[in-house]
Amino acid sequence: TPVESLLFFNIVRFNKDPSAVDWNEVAIHSNLKNAGSAKVRYRQIQKKYNLEGLTPSGKTGG
Repeated sequence: TPVESLLFFNIVRFNKDPSAVDWNEVAIHSNLKNAGSAKVRYRQIQKKYNLEGLTPSGKTGG
């Protein structure tokens, strides 16, 4: 949906590094109440699209 797309765009936009999303900024720019709301909505979308195991760990290399 457009709302989900906006949320994911803002997660990428305010992602300083793989382990440090600025959830307050994501919430503000996604028209959500607060950082907690943004995190909850993100988890709901992950579950909806069966993406729960695909969150990056922040580790690089091989």
